[in-house]
Amino acid sequence: MITLSQRREVGEFRKRYRWMALFVVLVFGGLIIRVGQVQLFQRDRWSGIAQQNITKTLELPATRGVIRDIAGRVVASNRPSYDVFATPRLLQAEDIDRIASLMGLNAEDKATLQTRLDELPMSRRTRQLELYSDIDREQLAALETHLSELPALDIITVPLRDYPYATLGAT
Repeated sequence: MITLSQRREVGEFRKRYRWMALFVVLVFGGLIIRVGQVQLFQRDRWSGIAQQNITKTLELPATRGVIRDIAGRVVASNRPSYDVFATPRLLQAEDIDRIASLMGLNAEDKATLQTRLDELPMSRRTRQLELYSDIDREQLAALETHLSELPALDIITVPLRDYPYATLGAT
């Protein structure tokens, strides 16, 4: 009698073991199929999303204080300077045309910009490049209006020292 119940328990164990092994094989098989699907068939989609996750790090200079003379007149102050930065790898050919038209660049300035971008080595194209510094308000307004359509561009406000009395207090 003892051997009969042990055989029954061994048979029950083997039956459970087979079901458990089948479950593990199905789960891992499903995972392998999903990984293959993502890696092989959805590669373009996921690599495009990963490309948009580029982290941009820009160091901004600190704002300096206002300097006044003994009578209280401002001798040195700050004014905003708007600088245009671009990530060359994200720029398309039509983006360069659009930037040139929005900023009102002539053909020579546009060609200079294109040459500057073309001469950039491939290893440097993922880092931001300063295209223009201290643009005027009309150019700023035109670029900011279309900034959502130009994901490669960033406009950074940087404080620039302003001396109302020219060289007085500029040293």
